[in-house]
Amino acid sequence: HRSLLSPSYLVRLLPPFHPIVNLPALATENMSKYTIYTYPSNYRVDMALIAAEFGGIRGDVSVPPDFNLGVDNLTEDFKKISPLGFVPAMRTPEGGLFESLAIVRYLARVGNSSDRLLGATPYESSLIDAWIDFTTCYVFSASKVYALFAFIYDDWEMPYDAEAFNKAKEMMAKAWTTLEGHLKQTPYMTGDKLTLADIVFGATLLYPIKISLDASFREGYPGVCAYLRRLYDMPEFKNVVGEVQFVEKF
Repeated sequence: HRSLLSPSYLVRLLPPFHPIVNLPALATENMSKYTIYTYPSNYRVDMALIAAEFGGIRGDVSVPPDFNLGVDNLTEDFKKISPLGFVPAMRTPEGGLFESLAIVRYLARVGNSSDRLLGATPYESSLIDAWIDFTTCYVFSASKVYALFAFIYDDWEMPYDAEAFNKAKEMMAKAWTTLEGHLKQTPYMTGDKLTLADIVFGATLLYPIKISLDASFREGYPGVCAYLRRLYDMPEFKNVVGEVQFVEKF
């Protein structure tokens, strides 16, 4: 269904953006306690907002709807927050933060569920970090090629790289196979309770699961599918991303 995966179609798949504040001058008046700057429908910001939901501080986080990527992020004022001008970036009472996982971890720390999300002991924290690395190294890397290749190649007129696509598909399958076996021993990535590792995994797959990880791919992974549905049915996920519809045919 490559013709369906145009940017205009994708917009209909994505959850509403989170409007709060007018940005262009990066004014600090009337802002929420924490302000995240990004382009619309960025799953990295979704995971930060989900972490804020679990920590009970979602109302303290704003995401300006009219941030102009390519303009606002190139200003000297913005570079005080993100030195390279990258997004997402966040303004906090203590100063600026950049890089998505740093933002997610910060919001998990300042919320009221930090021990649950980040671990109460050095081992728990390190185990959570290990599964976050699993997601970023395998799942996200594969998603960039496998999950989004159709609309990128069609609408950006990029040459289709079959070898890169097949390698990404194999990497995604390897990650799902690993997690399928792991989830036979535990309901969540690191044990009996949800942690930041689960939030990062669930958020990273939000758009691939809507676009290209279809029924034929998922059929060998009933445990991972049940796990994802359990995550997406949680109020903290729904409050940020709404209902998540799994794609049937890619």
